[in-house]
Amino acid sequence: MYRVCVFLILAGLTLTWAERKSPKVYTYTEKPLEYGKENIFLCHVKDYHPPRIEVKLKKNGQEIENVKQNDPVFSNDWTYVWTNFAGVTVNEGDQLTCEVSHDLQAPKIHMFNPII
Repeated sequence: MYRVCVFLILAGLTLTWAERKSPKVYTYTEKPLEYGKENIFLCHVKDYHPPRIEVKLKKNGQEIENVKQNDPVFSNDWTYVWTNFAGVTVNEGDQLTCEVSHDLQAPKIHMFNPII
């Protein structure tokens, strides 16, 4: 509860100090991708402001369950960084995507394009 309160206070303060910035989004896996083997799919979102953001990890268009995330962190320029991640097993033909909706705008879909 304390972390939530501190985050909300800091978020409120930054609304007056920082300009609006769209997020940069990076999708990747923890280890080189191998079909049929467990891996961690990550969606790293950075350099965005204000802090209102929604991130969904999807496999073949379906939301992935048991997604975890780190706490949002802000940089010296008052932009934010956030990472969501989940365990996945990918087979040939599967698509992993990260859907990001920032500051109440329509979601943008970022595809993970592995090189195998």
